[in-house]
Amino acid sequence: MKRLFIFFYSIFIVTLVCAQTTDKQEQQDQVTTDSVTAPQVMFAYLMTNIIVSHHVDSLLYTGKYTQAVELIDSFQAKIRQHGLELTQDMYIKKGSILMILEDWKALIDMSNEALQIHKASKESNKLATLYNMQGSAYRLTGAYTTALHSYEEAVSNYKKDNDLNGIGDCFLCMAHCYNELKNYSTASSFYKKGINKYLKYFDIPRSDLLTKELSFTDSKKQFDLALFAVHLYEIAEYKQEHNDFASMKEYLKMSANCGNETAQSEYNRLYGN
Repeated sequence: MKRLFIFFYSIFIVTLVCAQTTDKQEQQDQVTTDSVTAPQVMFAYLMTNIIVSHHVDSLLYTGKYTQAVELIDSFQAKIRQHGLELTQDMYIKKGSILMILEDWKALIDMSNEALQIHKASKESNKLATLYNMQGSAYRLTGAYTTALHSYEEAVSNYKKDNDLNGIGDCFLCMAHCYNELKNYSTASSFYKKGINKYLKYFDIPRSDLLTKELSFTDSKKQFDLALFAVHLYEIAEYKQEHNDFASMKEYLKMSANCGNETAQSEYNRLYGN
């Protein structure tokens, strides 16, 4: 990994040198990066960022999650020597990896850092994603009240882009937090609001969730459907916890029809095929 990053950083330096070349510099015996201009640094940074991002994706594809995080961290340390920071996209990529690794403390630290650096960003959907990740990290470590604040910020930013899928996801996560805080009426309200946002996003009636299996050719929507299925399964567990077994059966069926194999197995066990 160290050798790999040395290779990437050398690209960064070489790009700086190439961007710095002028007629006067061509006559010099040695070229340094001490006097590069801001546009030259930015050009080198953007080019290297693309290469690093591509290699991070390659590491993810082969399941080398820890190495991917190490590469991003090494890249960050080097570019900070030039007064630069990771892009929101790179932070989001790192956050996604930390979620896979279930390193919630690192995700909290990363999201706090990213949101502080990019707080003035106009890219509201990316800010929303960072807040959503942060909320999930707090929720999964039991800090439910703090998680609610993060989700509220995420919803506020998702609304700027009318991102119904993002809003629905946050509402359902907020419902989980309220349930854990024993605020059951508010939890039920957010479960309903979250489901409605998802249904509007997918443009399907609620009845379809009970009568047929759903899938999408669009990979993004199929991924979102899988996440929705997980939420539906959690709602089924919530209904079971509150002895609402009729609703539990419905939500298990809906989750199964969205492709959740765990929900399908549980439904078959309880109610038959």
